[in-house]
Amino acid sequence: TSSALASKDPDALTLPDGTVIIARQKLTGGNYKVRIAYQSPSATSWTTADAYSSSTAPTDGYHPAVCLLPDESILLAFWVYDSAANEAQIHTMRSTDNGDVRPRYSAGHSEQRGRW
Repeated sequence: TSSALASKDPDALTLPDGTVIIARQKLTGGNYKVRIAYQSPSATSWTTADAYSSSTAPTDGYHPAVCLLPDESILLAFWVYDSAANEAQIHTMRSTDNGDVRPRYSAGHSEQRGRW
């Protein structure tokens, strides 16, 4: 794998409290991930968590994006691929507590809670 795949397609969002959230595609340990990094204004380092991981390389990248909704919840969206069926979908996750817990909202996936 090339170093160009190691980390790409970042998107960033600043929350009303000043916390910065960055979503990006990350290749680490042989897994392709949608990695979230966040830092509050008072923090001295970044916290990271993986929202999605696959051992199969995405066909064209995950292209993650984050958005602050009017109710101040956070929406994370990214591509997921089914290479056997030659299809792709947009996978979405929504957080109502600054990214701590995120149920899945995409079609075909059951709700699952966990940390970003």
